[in-house]
Amino acid sequence: IETIRMKGESLPADAQAHLLERALHNAQHLQRLIDALAELARLDSPEFRAQPEPIAIGELADDVAQRYVSSAQQAGIALAVEYPDGLPLTRADAALIERALSNLLDNALRVTPGGGRVTVRARRNAGGMRLEVADTGPGVAAEDQSRVFERFYQTSRHREHRGSSGLGLAIVKRVAELHGGSVGLRSEPGQGATFFIELPLAA
Repeated sequence: IETIRMKGESLPADAQAHLLERALHNAQHLQRLIDALAELARLDSPEFRAQPEPIAIGELADDVAQRYVSSAQQAGIALAVEYPDGLPLTRADAALIERALSNLLDNALRVTPGGGRVTVRARRNAGGMRLEVADTGPGVAAEDQSRVFERFYQTSRHREHRGSSGLGLAIVKRVAELHGGSVGLRSEPGQGATFFIELPLAA
């Protein structure tokens, strides 16, 4: 913006357009960072409490995924939701779970190339319920896997792809903690990644 202001009309139109596009991109990045910081502050507040209620976790996952169908189609990515019939109701704060799933889907769609696939799964396990978002992207390097849920951490090899602020996965982790649950990751570099949230049946 300073360059445009100083050089004014002497700057070619295509150069002005390029600089404005960069400025817009950076402003949007800053807005996402501010929003994420505000959300983490809210979730970290001692006064904040999750509002759990019985929800059909598979149907909630399906509802969240439907919001991404259009963007997935535009990117040439297949988006699927899988969950078995008869899943028990889970006591969870629907708005928080929606936010966590949205963060995982944002990441998965960002890293998955055209022709790839993103799959959202809900299933019962020994401890309660598991929500998964699996992608066919580049995967996460072994040295990064233990730290991806840390605040502000961005993977060394996929910094451009795995999220713009380093806070999206930290929010996912905090949401899980507020439900007495946990998060995790399975990945082989070059073979995609599966991020998951473990939720107890009674939170």
